[in-house]
Amino acid sequence: MTANNDAMAAIESLEALLKAKIKLQDAQVEAQPMLQTVSLLFEPDPLNEDQKNILRNGLKNLRKLMEAHTAYGEAVTQAEPARSLVNQLFESQLKPAANGKTDGKTTPVEEKAAVK
Repeated sequence: MTANNDAMAAIESLEALLKAKIKLQDAQVEAQPMLQTVSLLFEPDPLNEDQKNILRNGLKNLRKLMEAHTAYGEAVTQAEPARSLVNQLFESQLKPAANGKTDGKTTPVEEKAAVK
């Protein structure tokens, strides 16, 4: 029963990692315009209303990007055991049986090589 719970926890951590990665990518896209306008903060010229609004929104997006980056890093750390579990699952499918033959399952790479 505990192996099944471990597997479910691993899948859930991978799902959380996927969500965190998508959120990070979306936040990067939203924050991208800020890279072009951040230099306005360091120039002596006054900001017009449009620039002020762009920078206000840009700073909000930068905050979201920072939060998404932190969440993604935490999700990666939590999902590392799941990566090991997935690797073990695939390795167990490729191990030879006691008689020296594989268990009959092939990987897509092996199937592609057999076709050639």
